[in-house]
Amino acid sequence: MAVMLRTLGVPSRVAVGFFPGDYDDSQEQYVYIQRNAHAWVEVFFPGYGWIPFEPTSARPMIEEGNVGTSLPSTPPPADEPFATEAIATPDPATQDVPPLAPARATPADGDDEGGWLLPAGLAGLVLGGVLLTGWAMWTLPLRGLSSTSALYKRLTALGRLVGLRPTPSATPREFGRSLGQSVPQAREHVSRIVQVYEVDQFGPNRANPRMLTEASHAWLNLRRNAWRWLFRRNRA
Repeated sequence: MAVMLRTLGVPSRVAVGFFPGDYDDSQEQYVYIQRNAHAWVEVFFPGYGWIPFEPTSARPMIEEGNVGTSLPSTPPPADEPFATEAIATPDPATQDVPPLAPARATPADGDDEGGWLLPAGLAGLVLGGVLLTGWAMWTLPLRGLSSTSALYKRLTALGRLVGLRPTPSATPREFGRSLGQSVPQAREHVSRIVQVYEVDQFGPNRANPRMLTEASHAWLNLRRNAWRWLFRRNRA
């Protein structure tokens, strides 16, 4: 979880510690063993600091600062008796009693201003997981390919969004022509990528740096405008 968040640029860290141990009456202390060891993820939200996320669903969230609340509260016996000397008490009628301050309204449980933080954090994690999955599906198939092959592979992935799949009998130029007809705004950029791919794969010489740069710029324009063009196409 922490690694996934860091790949998306979200500050995160892994904290280690222990779940509350069992109190041993005979030893008058808490006993911690190996099964109490635990690790959890903390995510940094600007303005709120580090927020812990409990990855183990069977475990409750650890409440910090409450360890000492379950300790025995019986006071030890006094070694000496209390003094029996009479202490004069002031007359209540002669004391200046300040007026009571108005009671401050306490917010209800559902009105906590920070109550939205946890749902927002979980929604952010879900969105991050979706983005990371999409990035992996888009990038991993391109490993080991040349620059022009990777560009053409991305072009075929874009074609699948409009229902076009390159058939074994179709040439790259035929596929590019079909894609340009389906998305006219992308025709020039598609043609540039297909042209460089054909030169690099089937020509006597490899594509030169200028052609590779032009093809890369064409893909950047496609990626920048693809969703807008596809949206217009679907509306039409």
